[in-house]
Amino acid sequence: MTDERIDALIRELDVQSNPDPDFVRSSYAALRPRARAGRVSDASRIGRLRRDLRLVLAGARWPTTARPVGMVGLVVLLVLLVVATMAALALVGALNQDRLVLNGPSTDPSVAVVSPRAPGWTATGTMITPRPGHVATLLLDGRVLALGGPIETITPSNAAELYDPDTGAWAATGSMLAPRFQYTATLLPNGKVLVAGGHNDTNELVSAELYDPFSGTWSPTGAMETARYEHTATLLRDGKVLVTGGIVAGDAADDQMPPGELYDPASGTWTATGAMATDRYLHTATLLPDGKVLVAGGEQDGSPDGPFAELYDSINGTWTAAGTMITLRGARTATLLPDGKVLVTGGSSAELYDSQTGAWSATQRMIAARAGHTATLLADGRVLVAGGSGSAEESACQCHAPLGSAELYDPSTGTWSATASMVAVRSGHTATLLPDGRVLVVSGNGMEIGIGSVMLASAELYDPGSGN
Repeated sequence: MTDERIDALIRELDVQSNPDPDFVRSSYAALRPRARAGRVSDASRIGRLRRDLRLVLAGARWPTTARPVGMVGLVVLLVLLVVATMAALALVGALNQDRLVLNGPSTDPSVAVVSPRAPGWTATGTMITPRPGHVATLLLDGRVLALGGPIETITPSNAAELYDPDTGAWAATGSMLAPRFQYTATLLPNGKVLVAGGHNDTNELVSAELYDPFSGTWSPTGAMETARYEHTATLLRDGKVLVTGGIVAGDAADDQMPPGELYDPASGTWTATGAMATDRYLHTATLLPDGKVLVAGGEQDGSPDGPFAELYDSINGTWTAAGTMITLRGARTATLLPDGKVLVTGGSSAELYDSQTGAWSATQRMIAARAGHTATLLADGRVLVAGGSGSAEESACQCHAPLGSAELYDPSTGTWSATASMVAVRSGHTATLLPDGRVLVVSGNGMEIGIGSVMLASAELYDPGSGN
């Protein structure tokens, strides 16, 4: 930026903002090096100098006979700049919280308070392939990886695709090495995704593989010691992955419960660890704040498992009893709350596990009985429960038509409240909390008039709103 352009700006501000040209020139002398610094365009430098000078001149109330010079003038100038910068940062923070908007209708022409934004659902990009029963994993870069799932009724798939929240679009990525469903996918600390086990419509799988989001490719890793599906996989605090339960061979009624296994990302190998006291599959596994893993619910021999829960201690690799749930339940969810308790839902009832006392307690029943739903912890600590199938039985998935309703659980009051319904009815879907606080709900089984049950490729976003 030339000296002539800067001088022209100074003359402009001298005329518009302050009758004392000497004060303008002293301010300019301090700000001029800042205006000339940095790899930015001339327009950016002029804008920055204009902004800084106007802030200084607006805050100055010098009499025409008082002229700040030397070190005193520079100190005063710097103080004014600091105050102006802090005010600007505070304004930006308020804007980010949707509390203020610029140029809004107000008695103040530059700032106005806006009304709270109501929660609601909006459709987003359609998946490349319908895939109910898939697994969705939030990657470190904010994209969502959707994997596998049966296509064309029961045929397992190895296809994978990525959702970009910035564009709202899906894009194909590398396919898994083996088609599979009823497997697990776990985000590792290094950003890769571990896929383990599952079923290929003929056999249980013992294989495992790794997805690299940087290259979009898959590579094999060590095979599990036991082939299994409908198991759980939990990332432990030391970076290892604990696999528990699942179906290991043949029909569920003939299966024997295998021991747990630990995957070490450093070596790419699996080692056996303690076995649970109770056989179960389709259960939940929740990492607690103290590093232990709570396993609850699930099924055994095709029916809901007993109400017994267990704790895995990763330090010594052993299991201990974790009390008895109030309600026997199969198709359920478990959500770790900010206070360390675990909310378990399914059927119409809900209950809480207190990791400090090891006790279970009832909380308010859900508004709608449901199974095959999702439960997502929101950024404000509430839990969003969405979709699923209406359940006639408290303990089992006596499923009816898929649901479009959604409700919110507030841990501070222990109560449920209705929220906006989804764009489409669905069950067997996934729900992923995005970095911006919205929830991405994907695929599942839906219902269309005149057709009946359909596999969905649609996706939608839940916005919890603001000012609630």
